[in-house]
Amino acid sequence: MATMHTATQKDLAISNLLKTKGGRAKLAATMQEPLRQLRDYESVGRRAFFIDPLPDGTLPIYDLDIDVPAYVIGEEADSIQQVVHSKRLLVPIYELASNPVVPFTQIKERRFDVVRRIKEKTKVELFRREDTIIFALMKKVGLVNTFNPPISIATASFTINTIIDAFAGVEKNGLRVDKIFMNPANYKVVRKAGRDYLDFETQRELLRTGYQGLLYGAQVFLSMQVPINNIMLVTEPEYFGVMPVRIDLTVLPADIPAERKLGWSVFQSNGLGIHNPRGLQLIVLT
Repeated sequence: MATMHTATQKDLAISNLLKTKGGRAKLAATMQEPLRQLRDYESVGRRAFFIDPLPDGTLPIYDLDIDVPAYVIGEEADSIQQVVHSKRLLVPIYELASNPVVPFTQIKERRFDVVRRIKEKTKVELFRREDTIIFALMKKVGLVNTFNPPISIATASFTINTIIDAFAGVEKNGLRVDKIFMNPANYKVVRKAGRDYLDFETQRELLRTGYQGLLYGAQVFLSMQVPINNIMLVTEPEYFGVMPVRIDLTVLPADIPAERKLGWSVFQSNGLGIHNPRGLQLIVLT
């Protein structure tokens, strides 16, 4: 039978771990899996991509249709690169990191939960950054997509037929619309137009992940990182894009002795590429 621990007992256990370098390393190790679960639970954009864990020494190279341009995120995660007329796609690897720190004096004063501090900083600085990069890439591809040109329409003119046309943009290529991404500010437009067609989700735990329900069989997700006035319809991950993972989310101790701060380095190393623009249809609200 599992032993139940009180909040006081947990606080004392964490306090003891924080006293030594080895204890802080152990705390970092125990935080890895919960943070990975939190990322997979709350990160929205990566749901559109095929996640490919890379074995050691393996290059992130993928076969590419030379008639279709591919798009990747650069090594510094600050640029979008187009790849044309190539049989193979090499996806650059970039790193995202968060470095939560806690003043030692505040730990002694027990002002806040250290574990919660690590989770909140990671959520803001790493998970949201990842989504921002992903949706910036998808917006760029959607705007220059010659296979499925963006659908531009005034908000007042948006109807269920707009969504149907967007579905057709993907389906004409023999693909199925799997997910729809939008900013919460624009959800009311789709909700009004598709209220008779949307199968709304009501479970609180699922709604917290951004999932709102089904529309014509496609999952509808909301994220603040989706550029406002952009609605993105995407096919199934294996036919759309790839996220090669060199180093999955990892937590290491990163103290700053000179500033009397205890710290942790939370980081991941992965790439991002869209190899099939045919699987994306962008709606731009004006």
